[in-house]
Amino acid sequence: MSFATEYRNHIRAQEREENRNVDTDQAHRAAAHNAAFNLVVEHIQKHIVEHKQIIQLSTLRLIYITELEQQHFPNQDYRSEKLMNRLKNHDISDKIEFIKRVNYRMACYKRAHQPIFPRPKPYDAGQGWEKTGQGILEPVWLRGPILPSSLTDLLETVDSEEEEEDLVEKEYPDYDGLDDGNDE
Repeated sequence: MSFATEYRNHIRAQEREENRNVDTDQAHRAAAHNAAFNLVVEHIQKHIVEHKQIIQLSTLRLIYITELEQQHFPNQDYRSEKLMNRLKNHDISDKIEFIKRVNYRMACYKRAHQPIFPRPKPYDAGQGWEKTGQGILEPVWLRGPILPSSLTDLLETVDSEEEEEDLVEKEYPDYDGLDDGNDE
């Protein structure tokens, strides 16, 4: 390599090092947002998916903001819409349907100033509601399996092992209680 090429590489390496110092603050901020989002997802998993509780989006936003403050990156202006969009793009959105109901309600609120506006029925597909036989609207809580497939496979394995043990006990009864001393 020529001296000019080596010198250019040296200058580029110095510039990269200087940029790393700037990137570390941005990386810390991104890590704080990821930690806050993961906390919200865990909260949804525990309270909505597992315990079937109803939680407002504003509560999830508050959890997010509180975690950002604990990570030393406070952002009181973080909007619920941003959190909702992140949740829509996460795997947890397959398990919860409240996001679709929020979308429907937000669409109605945003167009409330218009006298007539087109909107789907709340029980149409993808709106987060179902109509019962009596005509009552009920929220759709979950779509898809509640348990991950790996856990379901594990439970099936345990069940099959217990069934095998039951079969072995039925095929080979315990003869310890019989008196073997009277062979006539």
